[in-house]
Amino acid sequence: MVAVILTIVGLYLILYIAISLPFVQNSVKEIAQTELSKFLNTQISVEQLSIAPFNQVVLQNVEIKDQDRKELINIDKLGAGINLWALLSKGEIIVSYAEIIGLDAKITQKAQGEPLNLQFLIDALKPKDPNKPPTKFDLSIQSVVLRKSRVSFDKLWQPRHEDSEKFDANHIQIENLRCDVSLPKLANENFDIDIRRISFVEKSGFNLKSLKGRFRITNDCISAKDLYILLPQSEIHPNDITLNISSLKQINQAIKSEGVTLELINSKLSPSDFVSFFGPLRNIDDTYFLKANVWTNLENIDVRNLTLTSDSQNTSLQLVAEVNEINNVEELTFNVSEIDLSTKELLHHLTTFANVSPAVRKQVANLTHLSVKGVAQGSLSDANIDLSVGTNVGNIDVSADYSNRNKVSHHLLGNIAAENLEIGKIMNVADLGSVSFNSDVNLTLRRKNIEGSASLEIPHLVYKGYTYKNIVADVEKVDKLISGALNLDDDNISINAEGSLYMNKEESEVNLRVDMPTLDLNALNLWNKYPDYKFSASVDANFMGNRLDNTTGYLQLSDMSFVNSQSHGIRYDNLLIQTDNSFPQSIDITGDIISGHIEGQYDIAKLPKSLINILSKALPSVFDNIANQELTQGQNFVYNITLHEDNQLADFFKLPVRMVGDIAINGFYNDYDGRAELVVDVPYLQQGKDKLIQGSNLSFQIDSNSNNCNLGLSTVLPGKNGDITLMLNSSAANDIVDTDVSWSFDRAKAFRGKVSLSSALSRDEATKKIGIDVNIKPTIFEINDTVWHIAPSNITFKNQELQVDNVKVWRDQQFVTISGKASKDESDIITIDLKNMDLDYVFETLKINHVNFGGRATGKLYAKNLFSGAPYAFTDSLKVNRLTYNKALLGDALLKSKWLNDEKRVVIQADIRDGKRGHTTMDGGLWLGKDSLSFAFNAEYLNVKFLKPFMSAFTSDIEGRATGYAKLYGTFKDIDLIGKIYADTLRMKVDYTNTYYTCSDTVTIVPGRIELKDITLRDCEGHTALLNGWVSHRYFHEAHFDFKVSEVDNLLAYDTNEMINPDWYGKVYGSGSCRIHGQPGIVNIRVDMTTAPKSKFTFVLNDAAVAEDYKFLTFSDKEKEKREQERQAEIESTIPDALKRFQKKVQQQNEVRPSKFNLELFITATPQAEMVIVMDPVGGDRIRAFGKGNINLGYGSDNGLFMSGTYELEKGSYNFTLQDIIRKDFVIRPNSTISFNGDPFEANLDIAAVYRVNTNLSDLDKSFSYDRDLNSTNVPVEAVLNVSGEMKSPSISFDVDLPTVSQDVVRKVKSIISTDDMMNRQIIYLLALNRFYTPEYMGASGNNNELASVASSTVSAQLSNMLGQLSDNWSFSPYFRTDKGDFSDMEVDLALSSSLLNNRLLLNGNFGYRDRTTSSTTFVGDFDIEYLLNRPGTIRLKAYNHFNDQNYYLKSALTTQGIGVIFKYDFDEWFAFLRKKEKSKNEAKSDSVPSDTIKTIQPDEAK
Repeated sequence: MVAVILTIVGLYLILYIAISLPFVQNSVKEIAQTELSKFLNTQISVEQLSIAPFNQVVLQNVEIKDQDRKELINIDKLGAGINLWALLSKGEIIVSYAEIIGLDAKITQKAQGEPLNLQFLIDALKPKDPNKPPTKFDLSIQSVVLRKSRVSFDKLWQPRHEDSEKFDANHIQIENLRCDVSLPKLANENFDIDIRRISFVEKSGFNLKSLKGRFRITNDCISAKDLYILLPQSEIHPNDITLNISSLKQINQAIKSEGVTLELINSKLSPSDFVSFFGPLRNIDDTYFLKANVWTNLENIDVRNLTLTSDSQNTSLQLVAEVNEINNVEELTFNVSEIDLSTKELLHHLTTFANVSPAVRKQVANLTHLSVKGVAQGSLSDANIDLSVGTNVGNIDVSADYSNRNKVSHHLLGNIAAENLEIGKIMNVADLGSVSFNSDVNLTLRRKNIEGSASLEIPHLVYKGYTYKNIVADVEKVDKLISGALNLDDDNISINAEGSLYMNKEESEVNLRVDMPTLDLNALNLWNKYPDYKFSASVDANFMGNRLDNTTGYLQLSDMSFVNSQSHGIRYDNLLIQTDNSFPQSIDITGDIISGHIEGQYDIAKLPKSLINILSKALPSVFDNIANQELTQGQNFVYNITLHEDNQLADFFKLPVRMVGDIAINGFYNDYDGRAELVVDVPYLQQGKDKLIQGSNLSFQIDSNSNNCNLGLSTVLPGKNGDITLMLNSSAANDIVDTDVSWSFDRAKAFRGKVSLSSALSRDEATKKIGIDVNIKPTIFEINDTVWHIAPSNITFKNQELQVDNVKVWRDQQFVTISGKASKDESDIITIDLKNMDLDYVFETLKINHVNFGGRATGKLYAKNLFSGAPYAFTDSLKVNRLTYNKALLGDALLKSKWLNDEKRVVIQADIRDGKRGHTTMDGGLWLGKDSLSFAFNAEYLNVKFLKPFMSAFTSDIEGRATGYAKLYGTFKDIDLIGKIYADTLRMKVDYTNTYYTCSDTVTIVPGRIELKDITLRDCEGHTALLNGWVSHRYFHEAHFDFKVSEVDNLLAYDTNEMINPDWYGKVYGSGSCRIHGQPGIVNIRVDMTTAPKSKFTFVLNDAAVAEDYKFLTFSDKEKEKREQERQAEIESTIPDALKRFQKKVQQQNEVRPSKFNLELFITATPQAEMVIVMDPVGGDRIRAFGKGNINLGYGSDNGLFMSGTYELEKGSYNFTLQDIIRKDFVIRPNSTISFNGDPFEANLDIAAVYRVNTNLSDLDKSFSYDRDLNSTNVPVEAVLNVSGEMKSPSISFDVDLPTVSQDVVRKVKSIISTDDMMNRQIIYLLALNRFYTPEYMGASGNNNELASVASSTVSAQLSNMLGQLSDNWSFSPYFRTDKGDFSDMEVDLALSSSLLNNRLLLNGNFGYRDRTTSSTTFVGDFDIEYLLNRPGTIRLKAYNHFNDQNYYLKSALTTQGIGVIFKYDFDEWFAFLRKKEKSKNEAKSDSVPSDTIKTIQPDEAK
């Protein structure tokens, strides 16, 4: 036994020693290399083999090559240990460890379909006989360690991915591979695998930090437990998985029959760990928590629950779904019973997983929350889906059915609906609001052809704050035909449209019909400029073809209107466009405003390029770079277009010109021979209200054969002082453009000229920019008969550099020169040198309202940095002699100005002195970019005439000086003024009363208002009043004014003559108050006043027009008139109808439309005021009266004159005329009245007037000649004229009074004159002959020479009329009478009256000579002299001298004289005049005369 043991030990020692010998180990290595190389059919090398008897083997630097002798596997160290004791004692193979250090495996595939380079190793390990049962084995590997290893896989026939950080499945490279695995049991049908750790890093950056798990495989069960996957930011915890099987060969069947359930709990995923597989994931910083329960049997997948939630709680997903038959696509079915996706980071996720445009980014950014809920089921050939998409801007519901059962056609039936979806927020369209819609689709896709139908209903859509309602649309496609309809039934927009499109290439056809009964753009908030206007139209179209040049059909627009509720606006009945593609092609246009015809061969799409090709011949530098020389020729057509006279658009949009007559556009285009022509003929255009632009013509010709083109333009423009003829002629050839511009003004003085330019074009080859060299030729032009010269010069512009070579316009001592260089270089500068240049031309050209400067300017202006983006211009020494503003001379000015490019502003500073006391400074500027201005004035003794345009609403004449501050500001169209100005001796005319007033006071000007406060006015005679008022305006438009005049003291309130106002005129002084208010075109005047002395007012109460001239005879040549009429008719026959219509319209517009004038006069008339009422302006019938009363006078331009009140005549005269033979002034008796009650022509007259003559009663009856007292002298006889009734047709009666005879004589006379006929005859005799008519029955003998009497009376009347016109202060009435033909009984009288010393001294007298034998004296002298001791005339002195009639006076004296005091006083009750009456201050100032009872104290008579 001992021997046996010793033998065994010895053998072990010998074997151990032998195996440990290097020789033995090398031998073993060589044998192993050889045998393995043969077995694997490749080359295997081992650098060193180390054996540690009997439990460890270590191989160093093992290398295995592939079949191509290339490296396949390299291992730095390969070692293994075995438990020899377990092997010897139990028979178990237990590998204590296996170690692989420095593994480098290079797996490759040379070409598609070829095996991998290690396939031969796999094949070598396969059993040689597949039918032979596998060899039994049972071993255990306690530890497998893998370190410092790498594995690569390359498909050599596939290119490598450019992005090295992206995982490339064709080129995999695993680095730093580490593995710790325990294999406790490895047997034929029993495997225990304990993966303690597997980690590696793939070259793309994917990092598996740890993979753990315990796997057990037996013949009846497969299980995986304690699974754990760790990535840098992610952790995955699958549940334990167990699969019961019948054998290892039945694993697939077991999975298919039982299935496998994968459950994930407490797992988290970080997208950043998977960046190498999908790069955009790097943008997701969030971490997601995952829970899942998924069952699969390799044919079906059942997602029983899947929950994904982000760490930030912004995103979550809940999914329950089934997918069946995943291995058979045709039989695959799915059923998503629950899907619930919610995210607040839609934009972040979308941009991560998709490349979206910036516009879509903006839209998605507005979806701050998105949730999707729904279900889906079906297969790839038959599916159904129902989804509800919720967002922060609204919800969308989607349902759809899809089928593809016959494998030929795809059918989709679906519905999409939304309620109050704020689509504007999604699309980033602020004007678009919420929308509700419901859409159904039924589509079929068959062989790339879509057929079907779709409908859309929109109950409401909000756009620009307006809610559109009732929108319905339908579309249907059958084969190649698409048809559809649109209906919109809303209160403010109504559209009914239907149409069809047949798509068949060149035979395509379009039909369209649109009716739009109403479209209220204002209500829809689409266009608020015309709030009361609505649009309507109809469209009908039919076309065949698929391009513009092969189209045949028509487009018709009808019943077009854009009108308001008053039917004002634009209306057009028809516009028809017809095209015909047959040869020759044609387009016909017919409409209210346009008609035309185009015929020939054309291709509209290619026309622009064709035109560029032709132009490039004449201007190669401009067009060569864009010309297409390969473009085929195909254009040859003529065109004639007429724009018909219609000014609806011009009037509506307030265009600067209006059409007068038609506009013709004609021409041709032919690119075969390279020629084209355009001619535009505009005979007349209306500018403004009555200006006419005439003979406008534009012509353009191209001829590429001669390489030139020509442009001509001519027109005649209306000017302020005559027509302006402008002409431009330009020709271009080979990059040379010659241009002539000429002008001529139709004025008395010559105003014409011409400028000639020659320009050379070129293109810089380096920069490709166009340059121009302009040569200005020497020419002359005339302004107001003054010759100006243009000197020869050059202007060059190339590569953003402008060179101006001494451009000069000059005459005598006036010139403007421009010279210098402009570029981006700040040192380059352009200089403009002015001397004595007239600024009026500049501002007349600008035409800025109320900004009109004038004067002569001298100085220099500089400009630089013109091409730097920040140009700068300035002047610091511009002098203006005799500077004017709004035509008012301000003085000499020194101006400083500069251009501020950032503000687009011209800064202007001025210092103005007028050589006297005037000194004004101005500081401000013009903002050209905003069309606005601002000027501040500080004035001292400034000429105020510049205010005239701002005060034109009520005055046409203003002068004086002012001191103060004012600021003018606003836009060029809307100017405003602010300031405070002291007016020094301001003189202003009030247009409506024709009176001038002066004042010296302060005027306050605030925006939109000019205020006058407590200003003392003085009329031309020094009388005063207090003025308060204002003028308001809206930027000096729509002016309103309101003036109140108070404390008026004998002010001249009205001063007109019959030329200014023929109906009522005069000179009125008054005391009281007045208000004038209104606006331009409407003036309202209210006057409460008491008349003052020197007032005289005339009313012309006659419907007949007043003749301008009185011509007694007019001679005319009938033949000459006929020839003139024929000549005029011949001239008019040559005038176009359009021009005739324009001239007639202008004539109607220029008819004077008087302003509306409303006058209210509340007058307290006093006896100091004279009223004249003219009944017959030509015949001379008039009433001249002094009286009292309260009269209300109203006058309106629309209503005429209105008067009410009673005027009581105290004195006056009635100028009575009879057939222009008898002219007698009747003296009006006191207490006569004129009563007004409306129409002045219907005034009621109650006037008694007398005409006193001295005559002998014996003419009436011979019996009076026997009366000694009556026969000895003439007696006073009064012819009484009684006027009553309406003034238009008064009732006139006569009577005779004999104040100095006895009652018996009076009765006798009355008995003789007992009939109206006899009374009228006697009055005529008394007026005409100064004698009574002797009735025939009294035995008239005819001894008296009545012809001589009539002649002398007529001469008296005519002479009285002539002398009465010599003076308003004196009245002369001469009288001649004779009863005998030899003038032996001649009587000469002169009646004389006057008012002197401001109407204080009143003189009335009658002086004459009588050559009568019965008279005791030949001289007659009667006179009365009164002097008013106070202004009302209540106290006066009176003196008189009266001739005594012997029949009346029994005294022997020839005359009677008297002197005394007259006192007048009004009272309402007896003895009231005895009480002392207290007077208020206002009453004390009143000059009115009481109008009731008058108490008269007659003076004592004295001889």
